[in-house]
Amino acid sequence: MSEIYLKAADLEVNLVTLAVTRENNLIQLRRKEWQLLAFLLRHPGQVLSRRVILDHVWQNSYDVYPGVVDVHIKYLRDKIDRPFAKPLIKTVHGWGYKLEV
Repeated sequence: MSEIYLKAADLEVNLVTLAVTRENNLIQLRRKEWQLLAFLLRHPGQVLSRRVILDHVWQNSYDVYPGVVDVHIKYLRDKIDRPFAKPLIKTVHGWGYKLEV
Protein backbone atom coordinates (compact mmCIF):
# COMPACT_ATOMS: atom_id res chain seq x y z
CA MET A 1 0.00 0.00 0.00
CA SER A 2 1.36 3.40 -0.90
CA GLU A 3 1.71 6.37 1.39
CA ILE A 4 -1.41 8.57 1.49
CA TYR A 5 -0.86 10.82 4.53
CA LEU A 6 2.09 12.63 6.03
CA LYS A 7 1.54 13.57 9.69
CA ALA A 8 3.25 15.43 12.51
CA ALA A 9 1.36 16.16 15.73
CA ASP A 10 -2.01 17.58 14.61
CA LEU A 11 -0.78 18.49 11.11
CA GLU A 12 -1.77 16.24 8.22
CA VAL A 13 -1.08 16.33 4.48
CA ASN A 14 -3.10 14.15 2.13
CA LEU A 15 -0.83 13.20 -0.78
CA VAL A 16 -3.78 12.25 -2.99
CA THR A 17 -6.07 15.26 -2.55
CA LEU A 18 -3.20 17.65 -1.58
CA ALA A 19 -5.29 18.83 1.39
CA VAL A 20 -3.43 20.23 4.41
CA THR A 21 -5.16 20.29 7.79
CA ARG A 22 -4.20 21.24 11.30
CA GLU A 23 -6.58 20.74 14.23
CA ASN A 24 -9.11 19.79 11.53
CA ASN A 25 -8.79 23.24 9.90
CA LEU A 26 -8.16 23.21 6.15
CA ILE A 27 -5.08 25.28 5.26
CA GLN A 28 -4.57 26.66 1.76
CA LEU A 29 -0.98 26.50 0.53
CA ARG A 30 0.70 27.53 -2.70
CA ARG A 31 2.51 24.84 -4.68
CA LYS A 32 6.04 25.54 -3.32
CA GLU A 33 4.73 25.91 0.24
CA TRP A 34 3.05 22.52 -0.10
CA GLN A 35 6.19 20.93 -1.56
CA LEU A 36 8.34 22.41 1.22
CA LEU A 37 5.94 21.20 3.90
CA ALA A 38 5.82 17.69 2.40
CA PHE A 39 9.64 17.60 2.33
CA LEU A 40 9.82 18.64 5.99
CA LEU A 41 7.20 16.03 6.89
CA ARG A 42 9.18 13.32 5.12
CA HIS A 43 12.16 14.18 7.35
CA PRO A 44 10.61 14.70 10.80
CA GLY A 45 12.99 15.89 13.48
CA GLN A 46 15.91 16.12 11.04
CA VAL A 47 17.80 19.39 10.69
CA LEU A 48 17.69 20.32 7.01
CA SER A 49 20.07 22.94 5.65
CA ARG A 50 18.91 25.57 3.18
CA ARG A 51 21.06 23.89 0.50
CA VAL A 52 19.42 20.49 1.09
CA ILE A 53 15.96 22.08 0.96
CA LEU A 54 16.86 23.99 -2.23
CA ASP A 55 18.21 20.84 -3.87
CA HIS A 56 15.07 18.82 -3.11
CA VAL A 57 12.24 21.35 -3.31
CA TRP A 58 13.62 23.72 -5.97
CA GLN A 59 15.42 21.00 -7.96
CA ASN A 60 17.44 22.30 -10.88
CA SER A 61 16.31 25.89 -10.42
CA TYR A 62 19.56 27.70 -10.98
CA ASP A 63 18.08 31.17 -10.60
CA VAL A 64 16.96 30.58 -7.00
CA TYR A 65 18.89 32.00 -4.05
CA PRO A 66 19.12 30.41 -0.57
CA GLY A 67 17.03 33.28 0.89
CA VAL A 68 13.99 31.91 -0.93
CA VAL A 69 13.92 29.07 1.63
CA ASP A 70 13.67 31.58 4.49
CA VAL A 71 10.82 33.39 2.74
CA HIS A 72 8.86 30.19 2.18
CA ILE A 73 9.48 29.02 5.75
CA LYS A 74 7.99 32.34 6.89
CA TYR A 75 4.94 31.76 4.67
CA LEU A 76 4.50 28.27 6.14
CA ARG A 77 4.85 29.55 9.68
CA ASP A 78 2.21 32.19 9.00
CA LYS A 79 -0.20 29.46 7.91
CA ILE A 80 0.59 26.35 9.96
CA ASP A 81 2.28 27.68 13.09
CA ARG A 82 1.12 31.16 14.11
CA PRO A 83 -2.62 30.42 14.21
CA PHE A 84 -2.03 27.47 16.55
CA ALA A 85 -0.74 27.04 20.10
CA LYS A 86 2.29 24.85 19.33
CA PRO A 87 4.70 25.83 16.55
CA LEU A 88 6.05 22.89 14.56
CA ILE A 89 8.73 24.50 12.37
CA LYS A 90 11.93 25.22 14.28
CA THR A 91 14.99 27.20 13.25
CA VAL A 92 18.28 25.57 14.18
CA HIS A 93 20.55 28.61 14.13
CA GLY A 94 23.58 28.18 11.92
CA TRP A 95 22.23 24.91 10.47
CA GLY A 96 18.75 25.18 8.96
CA TYR A 97 15.23 24.10 9.83
CA LYS A 98 13.44 21.09 11.24
CA LEU A 99 9.86 19.98 11.78
CA GLU A 100 9.19 19.06 15.40
CA VAL A 101 7.19 15.92 15.97
